[in-house]
Amino acid sequence: MAQTMDRGAVSDPNSILNVELEAKSESWMAFMRRICAERKRIFPMTAVFMKNALMNAKAHKVSYCISFFSVFLVVFLCVILMSTIFNLPIVFLRLGEVHNGKNDLAITTGGELHSASSLNYSIVEEIFPLTDPLRGYHSPRIRFGGYILKYSTCSGITKPQDLWYDKKKELCLPTCVSEYCDGTETPTVIFAINEERETRMGFGISWKGRKLKKGEVILSIGVAVAANNTRWGIQFCFLDRSAILYMNCLKVILH
Repeated sequence: MAQTMDRGAVSDPNSILNVELEAKSESWMAFMRRICAERKRIFPMTAVFMKNALMNAKAHKVSYCISFFSVFLVVFLCVILMSTIFNLPIVFLRLGEVHNGKNDLAITTGGELHSASSLNYSIVEEIFPLTDPLRGYHSPRIRFGGYILKYSTCSGITKPQDLWYDKKKELCLPTCVSEYCDGTETPTVIFAINEERETRMGFGISWKGRKLKKGEVILSIGVAVAANNTRWGIQFCFLDRSAILYMNCLKVILH
């Protein structure tokens, strides 16, 4: 009796799934017609699915909330981790620039002048004009460590340009400064910064002091104390013991 009832309840299993099991393969025309016919049942089945899901959520509120927030938390953490890993190099680059002076590229001399610790940008611009493809576009900033002395203590020198490498290929040996100058050398560090170029390139440091004019520099407290009892507009020569090139003597303003 039970077997008869089961057969009556499920007389044709294929009709439940709406699947036509034929001996021959189904043609693509018949397949497309069946797809179009089944399309009408998509929206009713979707409504039934949403209704059952809502009823299940109302019946099991606690388990539903735990499941929802667990999935949400996993997805949220994955998104945060992916964003952090993707932007992590930028974060470390920013931290490195804050502590190390924002130097992305350091260019040094080579060949016969490999011992020099700076470049003469005026000569570089003459050799490599703006239209030259070999000219790089880098940070216009130089960090130069050495000693500073008063040019007024040097004797036998017609002009400060005689103490460094210039267009005439004249070199000043490391002993020439001590031979011609009698002043006390003060160890210091000079940063040569082109604010206009750095602003145009989109980076740099916002100085709290007033904006410097062309040819002016800011002296540190130690250098200013060493240069006391001097008049405004005094000239200083900056040199490096390990180099054969010397930077230009600067006309500085004492603060």
